[in-house]
Amino acid sequence: MPWLTVVSWEYDGSANNGMPASKTNNKMVALEEALAMIEGKGELYRSVYSTTGNNRKAFAFYVVDRDAFMEKFNLALKGHPAYPLSIDFYNDPQWEEMARFH
Repeated sequence: MPWLTVVSWEYDGSANNGMPASKTNNKMVALEEALAMIEGKGELYRSVYSTTGNNRKAFAFYVVDRDAFMEKFNLALKGHPAYPLSIDFYNDPQWEEMARFH
């Protein structure tokens, strides 16, 4: 699983010490529940962490194949409203980012 995949959602948390407002947080919970349903866990990808704060929600995964992961990702979100997400892939076959995170 050489690809560190970071799915992030930038939001305005200025009124809440960097945390999302309740309405935004409820949408993030719906997103998180959908991401938990991505097919291929353990074989196609591993979920490694999620963070919330400083005006950003992020979910990180290590994936085997970017295209296959995105296909399953989009299937898991089918029927959801469009979320303001950015998705970045980093080649990290030694999981160095994960080591720094811990």
